[in-house]
This record gives sequence, C-alpha cells and structure tokens, in this order.
Amino acid sequence: MNRIASVAAGVAVTLAVLGVGAGAFIPPNLGQEAPPDARRAFWTIKHGIKMSAMPAWGKTLDAAAIRDLVALVRGLPDLTPQAYQQLAH
Repeated sequence: MNRIASVAAGVAVTLAVLGVGAGAFIPPNLGQEAPPDARRAFWTIKHGIKMSAMPAWGKTLDAAAIRDLVALVRGLPDLTPQAYQQLAH
C-alpha cells in the first residue's frame, strides 16, 4: 500500500474541516469548488482544529506524508473513480 493510500482514511475528516464556513462544518464539494490552499491544508492536517472532529496528524505523520495527503486533497476534483480505486486498494 502506498503512502497516499495509507493516510486516505483521514481524508473525510480533513475535507470536512477544510470546508469550515460561518462557524459550521460544511464539507466542500471538491468537484465544484477550488481546491483548498496548500499551506492552509498542510497546517490543518498537521495541527488539527481544537474542539472539532479534526485531529492533529503531526505526531503521527511526517511532513512528507502530510504533503502527500495535501496533494491528494487538492487533486480530488480531477480524480476519476478508477484512479481512486487504484489508490484505495
């Protein structure tokens, strides 16, 4: 299993938190919205958001793994179902 697939389990929570707006957790529609800013996504994944469902992954994942996860999140709008299946298995 590659590194991206190994951290894909945290994608759903990460996406929900990156879609925060007006005090409510609103997952973004990555098929219609611009991908999150890479720096913001990296920081959010590394440090999490207190008092939310977004855990901090900085003690579990190294910087390279976090960058891979950011790349995955940012690439989701262009990811085909077939490509996702290849990453997931």
